[in-house]
Amino acid sequence: MQEISAASILAKVTRDREMRELDMLYPEYGFAQHKGYPTAFHLEKLAQHIVQHSFIAKVLRLFAEY
Repeated sequence: MQEISAASILAKVTRDREMRELDMLYPEYGFAQHKGYPTAFHLEKLAQHIVQHSFIAKVLRLFAEY
């Protein structure tokens, strides 16, 4: 069980580091703040930069409303 816990922590630390690196490349997305989690801000930014008439953009806008 300790191995699973350690793997989970390592995965989160790695993802957080990658999000900070992405934030330096794309500061308009706020990766350093939301770290990839679907916050309202993150979903709003994704919807703004995805083709406006795509299904994904519509779904993201719906999630951002909640």
